[in-house]
Amino acid sequence: MKFLDRQIIESTINKFIPIGEIFYIKQINTGKKNYVYDITSKKGDFIIKIYSEKSHPSPTDMEYNILNFLYQDQFPVPRPLDFICDKNTSSILLEKLVGHSGNMRFVPRHLIPLLNYEAGQILGRLHSYSFDKYGFLNLKNGKLNGIDDSWKSFLYKEDKYFITCLENINYETISQDYKAVINKIRYSDSEKSLLHNDFNPSNAIFDKDLISGIIDFETSILGDPNFELLSIETENSWFKTPKEKDSFFKGYSEVRDIPSSNSDLKEAYSKKKIIKELVFLSKKKLLDENKKEMLINRYFSI
Repeated sequence: MKFLDRQIIESTINKFIPIGEIFYIKQINTGKKNYVYDITSKKGDFIIKIYSEKSHPSPTDMEYNILNFLYQDQFPVPRPLDFICDKNTSSILLEKLVGHSGNMRFVPRHLIPLLNYEAGQILGRLHSYSFDKYGFLNLKNGKLNGIDDSWKSFLYKEDKYFITCLENINYETISQDYKAVINKIRYSDSEKSLLHNDFNPSNAIFDKDLISGIIDFETSILGDPNFELLSIETENSWFKTPKEKDSFFKGYSEVRDIPSSNSDLKEAYSKKKIIKELVFLSKKKLLDENKKEMLINRYFSI
């Protein structure tokens, strides 16, 4: 686990809660770009996420507004309380949910189909939110919306970026293969659903046999629900058996129809998921030979 400088931690937390009122601070996670702290204070229990890398738009600004939108509609997310964007960092204060985030490996086997069913329902409800545009979210005139007029234009920008990254880190074979894959696709501009874009058990809060909430919406986008559903199938983080998979999609289908797909879309969306991970780990110098081999083998097995 990576750690922030103590002075940065204390000065950031102090902007939300006076240090003198805090009983307990514990770092509970390190995300791709953030540090997460569990806070117990006189005022209650909270979660604070600190982003040490400055970016535009601010991930905390966007996550705050997405969470606020969902919380107001009684969607299971933590209540966003405040956010701050400083010169070098940004941070968000959240109400702490009951339960624990984690991995399906720590869930009793007999509860997994039930939790998969519930996860499917939650995702189906999330995908039922519809907007006017595609891509990354933007807050304009107090209203959330996308920034791209077509799904294809959003994906084209993403694909161009990842292909360039692959070529820069000497993954020419994958780069050439992926170019061929996306050249076969005929993307349609249909649904503009709200996608979590990282919907997996580590971003869920489990409370016994219930999911009390979904967290980490800073990478959310608007677009084709298949983009998320096919990634989940490829990742297999929610389900390991046909029964568990059936439970997940049964829950989803009871909230909304499962969108139609085809083999070309499935191949493109699934391979993009692996490319994203390869690029991220390579840039952060976290890709050892075993992980690299595993991801490359998984890529070419699709």
